[in-house]
Amino acid sequence: MRLIDFKGKELWRGTTFRFLHYGLEQPKRRGEITGLMLVENLDTRSLGFMYITGYNAGFLLVAPPRKAFTKRSSFCMSTDWVKQNWNEWIIPDCPIEEVYIREHSPIPKNKKLD
Repeated sequence: MRLIDFKGKELWRGTTFRFLHYGLEQPKRRGEITGLMLVENLDTRSLGFMYITGYNAGFLLVAPPRKAFTKRSSFCMSTDWVKQNWNEWIIPDCPIEEVYIREHSPIPKNKKLD
């Protein structure tokens, strides 16, 4: 589902985002499908965006400001904030209309991990 079509008001850890890199800021990544995941940042006791694909997998991209979180919890991010600030805080060279979201990845049906 596209992020702009997502109706939920809150985003929790484990939420993933997929998008095509345009490469304006990172030309070597042009055309790559890139993934980010909301993860717990133990240093700030809140959520942050971490790369889950490519060379930068495991790298914490950004720890958003306090206003990005809901009043409910510092481990619960506002969907509206992410939509409004995607290009300023998260990925500047990707149109928000081309960002896809998945709240939680399903467990594979087969038990083989290879």
